[in-house]
Amino acid sequence: MTELPKVVNFDRTKIFMEGVSGGSLLLSGFMLPTFGASLGVPGAVLGCGGLAPQVAVQGDISKLRLHWQSTVNELPDLKQSIPQAITAYEKLASDAGLSKEQINQLQTADASPNGGHCAFDQKDFVSGVGLLTDNYAAIINGNAELNGATVTNGVVGHEQLFGNGSAAGAQAGATRTGATAAATKKIASAALRRARN
Repeated sequence: MTELPKVVNFDRTKIFMEGVSGGSLLLSGFMLPTFGASLGVPGAVLGCGGLAPQVAVQGDISKLRLHWQSTVNELPDLKQSIPQAITAYEKLASDAGLSKEQINQLQTADASPNGGHCAFDQKDFVSGVGLLTDNYAAIINGNAELNGATVTNGVVGHEQLFGNGSAAGAQAGATRTGATAAATKKIASAALRRARN
């Protein structure tokens, strides 16, 4: 964040991040825990993916504005890792002394669109991601709707986005989640080493 201000005038306090699918895994599992505080990132939208921090959290990221967006028919492994990520980030905020009300204002989640992986428009991946991105500002500001459904529901008591049905396929998904997390961790660790050098 030292070079860009030399060529572009912008407000650093308004730089939010967005991750989609594997990008959400990388963002929630590695980038936000490692660089969220030092870069002063105010928040992120995490679409159709998420991991609990896979590295030690550097600094205070308890006040990040986070929104987790998924779908009814999400991939089985992500139906496991997204709720785990929500719970982990909620715990970071709770451990920092934030009240349930404060956490619900900062962290929201939804899995109501009746689509497949990233099909937030209930059609397909590409147009679904487009819908999420087009509504980014409204989501961050806490007043978004996708397909007529309010998607900015607080996470406290709403961690299990997929209900009891998420247990179905958990065994099959657990192996893939572990493999996905391991592969993502290996790639992210190499990128972090390069970024620090």
